[in-house]
Amino acid sequence: MFDVKKMGKRIRELRGNISQDKCADALGISRGALSFYENGDRKPDAEIIFKMADYFNVSSDYLIGLSDYKTTDTNLQVACKYTGLSEKAILQLQEYYTTNLNTLNSIIEDHSFYNLLTELNKFTETKRRIDNTQKSNCISLLDPFAERTPEEESERDAQILLEDCGYTVLTSDYEILDFHRQRIASLLINILGE
Repeated sequence: MFDVKKMGKRIRELRGNISQDKCADALGISRGALSFYENGDRKPDAEIIFKMADYFNVSSDYLIGLSDYKTTDTNLQVACKYTGLSEKAILQLQEYYTTNLNTLNSIIEDHSFYNLLTELNKFTETKRRIDNTQKSNCISLLDPFAERTPEEESERDAQILLEDCGYTVLTSDYEILDFHRQRIASLLINILGE
């Protein structure tokens, strides 16, 4: 069984800006029938599902909600399911793969690849945090004359102590972002060779 409400939502999304009349004509059904399908009030028969999947260039499994992969290419569906990557990611890898196989293999097979992905993830998270806040949470720590709460004073004392011990203390999201950027560059240089 499949969820007719989910299918209806997908039909509406796939139809996009195409009018119901035009879409219904292309499918050989009435506009009213298409409306029932989109609202999840009626379940289309197998022939209509096949026509819709063909018209929208998606798999029938996607259309009826049994799969989250739109593609009709079964190899691409298997790759998506196996890797957990999106269709777009697989297609980009495939395009890159055909022209740069050796480089791609070198990067993925290197023992530092996991570290590279970890740094990329940290970089992305920090960038997202900066984009969301557009300011640093710790900027007051950099100003030695700023008024501080007792908690901020303790953080400042801890920062000074760590710096005295030779540690680098990153106090703003921008410094953290730059640190991850440098780590990514360093890892790529190690992976690809100089």
